[in-house]
Amino acid sequence: MSTQPPPTKPTLHSAEGIALPKSAEFVDTLDSQFGSEYTLTFVRAIDADNRDDQPRRETELAAAIDILVRSGWTHEQSRTIVRSHVKFVYAAAGQDLQAHVDNGGTLSTPRRPSGGETA
Repeated sequence: MSTQPPPTKPTLHSAEGIALPKSAEFVDTLDSQFGSEYTLTFVRAIDADNRDDQPRRETELAAAIDILVRSGWTHEQSRTIVRSHVKFVYAAAGQDLQAHVDNGGTLSTPRRPSGGETA
């Protein structure tokens, strides 16, 4: 009887194919703490931001805030939480990209903002 190794979670990758393990870990944490509806909405907002689709980014961030409000947070608390998540996800991506460069890799496109954005 052969035993199969446990399934591994796929790692997030940048548009250039660079592994983003810290970013993936952060998304996993969001999912476990805030649920899949919030996490998927938040990830869509970040995806829109990365595609320079600001109207969609704002719509998705507003939806993420609404999800937190429905779960019992005040609007102000929800907005603060979403803002902090934006900062954290870009910080994680920055660390992932820096690790790639430190290991001899190159970046073909300019780096994304470091988290000073607002929701």
